[in-house]
Amino acid sequence: MTDYNSVAAQVSAVSGLSEEQLQAYSADINSAIEYGNSLLKDEKDENDVRVINLCAVYAAMKIALITEINSGDILSFSAGDVSFTKDASSAERLKLLLNIAMQECSGLLSDGGFSFRAV
Repeated sequence: MTDYNSVAAQVSAVSGLSEEQLQAYSADINSAIEYGNSLLKDEKDENDVRVINLCAVYAAMKIALITEINSGDILSFSAGDVSFTKDASSAERLKLLLNIAMQECSGLLSDGGFSFRAV
């Protein structure tokens, strides 16, 4: 199992949330770790820095989406010449980070496809 503390520290670095704030999202971090580990070809890579980063970025993306859903903030508002739009690009940036993390781990991850192996 990928080390929770390592992943939580990386989530903090990626998201800007403090360790105390992350305690409310421990289930989401554990879920991201479980998901990351389910993708691995070999368990020996579970604490590879790239896997830790993958789990952390995935968890940060989940936390950002949860926070955005729960915020209830207005995404767009117009009244005459005045308009207001909330910046929703942080979730998009986290998606890009997740894509990068997936690419970095591509050699360590199983694609879930069927393959023939020598016996």
